[in-house]
Amino acid sequence: MIVFILCTTILDLYTFRDKDEAYDVCQMVVVEAESREVDPALALALAFHESGLRRYVVSKAGAVGPMQVLPRYWPKNCPITTRGQVQAGVTILRQLVKRSRGDEVLAVAMYNAGNKPGKRAQRWARSVLKLTRKLRGES
Repeated sequence: MIVFILCTTILDLYTFRDKDEAYDVCQMVVVEAESREVDPALALALAFHESGLRRYVVSKAGAVGPMQVLPRYWPKNCPITTRGQVQAGVTILRQLVKRSRGDEVLAVAMYNAGNKPGKRAQRWARSVLKLTRKLRGES
């Protein structure tokens, strides 16, 4: 049920070139987040800001997939597929939320910029958290 609610909400909030792809990626992110005990709204907002919920995005730095993870940071057990890219991103997000003791802004900023995120990464993180609150049904 949470998958349907979150995915239809984000598809209603934004315009996507390929709604089917966005919905498929959304489902992967939400299911993976739930299975790893990560807030699905947070993981989904992060994926949206990282890639627009697109599978084949590659950044200038070489980060790939919906969660934009650099391959050198992938956990060893993650396959090199879209699902594996999502699994890697959610796994890393979970570790960062734990390391930041639940400070979601800090966790997302570190996801974006590493262990010592600057002001730019923290501004970016606050925009991710703004969407997270919308997806949670908070204002």
